[in-house]
This record gives sequence, C-alpha cells and structure tokens, in this order.
Amino acid sequence: MRSHIKLDSFGLELGRLGSIVISFPENKSDEHNKLMTTLRQAIAGFGINFNLFSLYPWLGNSKFVKLTQQRTQAIRKVTKALYCALKDMHQENDLFEILPSTTHKIFLIIQTHIKHQDYPSFQNMVLSRLIAQSCYEQQLPVLAAGTLGLNQITVNDFINLTNQNHQVRIASADIPLSLVFDIATHIRQTILSFSQDYHVSSNCC
Repeated sequence: MRSHIKLDSFGLELGRLGSIVISFPENKSDEHNKLMTTLRQAIAGFGINFNLFSLYPWLGNSKFVKLTQQRTQAIRKVTKALYCALKDMHQENDLFEILPSTTHKIFLIIQTHIKHQDYPSFQNMVLSRLIAQSCYEQQLPVLAAGTLGLNQITVNDFINLTNQNHQVRIASADIPLSLVFDIATHIRQTILSFSQDYHVSSNCC
C-alpha cells in the first residue's frame, strides 16, 4: 500500500492514498475473498480511509497542473542525465549493469550481479547506505530510502523477487543537473568497492 500523491503535492501528504493489487488463480476464490475481507478490516482499523477533506485544495488548478508537469519533466531530465553519466563512465570490467529506464523515467535500476544467498545483510540496504554516506560527505543530495526523496535522490538495494537478482533502485529528483556527474561517480565507485570487497571475502571463506 503506497502513496500515490507525493509527486503531485510537493511532498505534502494531506491524505494518504494508495492501492493494493492481488492476483489469485481462479480456483483460489475462497482465499481471495478471505484476504480481501481481512484487508478491508485492517484499513478500517487503521483509520486511514479516504475522506473528502483529504483532497488537496489546488486540485484542478491550472497553475498547479503546469508546475507539476514542469517538476516531473525536470525529474525525468535528471534521470536521463544520471543514466547517461553512469553509461559513459561504465568500463568493460565493471561488474554491475545499468538497466534501461522504467516506463515513467523516474527510476533507474542497477543490477549488481552480486550473489546474495550467503549475504543476508542485503535485507538492510547496506549498499544503499554506503552510497548515501559517500554522497553525504560531499554534500550531495542523496538519501538511502525505499521511496521518492522529493528534493533529493534516493537509493535502495533489494533482491528482485522475480529473478532473485540483487539490484539498486535510484529514484530521481528535481536537483541541479550540475550535480549529476558527481553523484554518478560516487554511485559507481561505491558499488565497485562494495562488490570487490564482497567477492574477496566470498572467495576467502
């Protein structure tokens, strides 16, 4: 259940909208109905049902729509610039892979090709925190988090449940393009250093 309005309300969560998508085989209708009933009860108990007063006051305002579109385009420009920077500095012996940008072009995915089976610490976003710390030390707007950072880029690493690959997701932000190269450099260097340390320790054990 995730917020849908962060991009459209400049980070002001006047109301928490979200969704739950459930996929069940046709022969599992009883389990489906039971789960849906449980979810509805949980939502009601949390007190987060949507109310009319949760609508932000500038809904439908043409100026607001224009500003939102401009901001979203700025985020996409940073995403593209970051992708290009990482691609340009990527060398043949780099172990990681930069995947093409997602459909909405707000995120980037880096596949590290690090085996995770014997490294449970990946669940704690160790690599993401190292990237964020490296950028923080140079006063670059990067945060380790599993959501949009709004005024700063966010990074989080995780195991992709569909293919069991370890990946780093980079959520872009409306920041000056002049910062992109330095951020990309820290991302690459941190991933390379972390990957090298991990492979060395794996080979020694």
